Order: sequence, then structure tokens, then C-alpha cells
Amino acid sequence: MKLLDLNSPLSSPQPRRGSDNLVLLLLPPREIAEKLRLLGETMRSHHSPWGSLRPTDHLHVTLFHFGNFAGLPADIVATAMQACAATAVASQPFVVRMDQAACWGKEGGNIPLVVSVRGRNSSLDQLHQRATIQCSIRGLRSTKKSKFNPHVTLAYLKDSFSTETIEPISWMAEEIVLIHSLMGQTKYIKLGRWNLGTQSQAPTPMV
Repeated sequence: MKLLDLNSPLSSPQPRRGSDNLVLLLLPPREIAEKLRLLGETMRSHHSPWGSLRPTDHLHVTLFHFGNFAGLPADIVATAMQACAATAVASQPFVVRMDQAACWGKEGGNIPLVVSVRGRNSSLDQLHQRATIQCSIRGLRSTKKSKFNPHVTLAYLKDSFSTETIEPISWMAEEIVLIHSLMGQTKYIKLGRWNLGTQSQAPTPMV
């Protein structure tokens, strides 16, 4: 597993807001991500052909947003990893099911096209709650203040449309992944991944 070099300039805390984003995600398996990408292409062609699609390997459900930094602070990364490990130990694999698509936002361009679950997924809600608690007891607070509304953003469109029911897309969520997102570069760096239900707090080796 390749970990962040805690002695590199990247790990030096910076007080100003920057382009280094630290997030905890659920990533769908490759075959599911490809289905989601195809759905995004289809819905874009029907509703807003000038929209931009998200890269297949960037499709995700966000569980916790640690913040934006000008260089990742080493202490926050280390603490985030501890919280991820504790969350994984206390959780079990479960099914994620997305069954509706909608545009979230107002007209004017860059409107997120998302798929989400109709109603609630109690297992997904509980995973988010566990992650939030484990981060909170270690002094970490999410920078996102809105209510947890699990979704996958497929594209950004110019034109909006009303909520539509889709053929359900499901997958087994078996791990959580800590990601360093380089904002503006469309680049994700996996810092660690943890299998749900594992009794080990060590990250799963990166592949």
C-alpha cells in the first residue's frame, strides 16, 4: 500500500482554503460504475446534450467531507485513517440501490445530474452516522452542513428535468475509501481502503 509521505511538503498544514480535498467515499465496482456512466450518457442525450459527464472511476457516494486544504495536513490524514478503520470494524457489507434520477439545482448550467434512492437506505444511513461519530470523537467535523442525502453525481448539465424513475442499479458495498481529490485536475488519489466488517484496523493493500 502506498501511503501519503508525511514528511513531504504536501503534508504541511496550510490555513488557507486550497485545492486538496479529503473525502471518505463508497466507490461502486467497475462494472457498476460503467452502468452508471452509460445511464449518464443516455440521460444527457435525452435532456441536455451539452452536459459534461463525470469520469467512470470518479463515480461515488460521499460519506464524509473532511475539508479543502492547501496541502493535506498530516495529522488530519492520520486521524481520518483511524476514524475510517473504526467505522469499518463496526459495519457490515450491505446493498446500495439507486432507483431514481434527477437534477439538483437551478437552471443556468452545471446542474448536477444525480441518481439516488427513493426513500431511505437504513444501512447506508447507519454507515454515514458511524463515520460521523468516529470522526467527531477524534475532533474532526464535516465541512458539509446539509442533511445526508446519498447519491451519485453522473454529470453536470445545462438544462434541468424532473425526477424520473430508473431501472434500479444495485451493488454490494464492501469497503470504504479515503480519497485525496486534487480539485480542478480531475484526479483521485486513494490513501487507504478498509473492508466493512473486518476485525483488523489496518488498511487493505491498494491495488
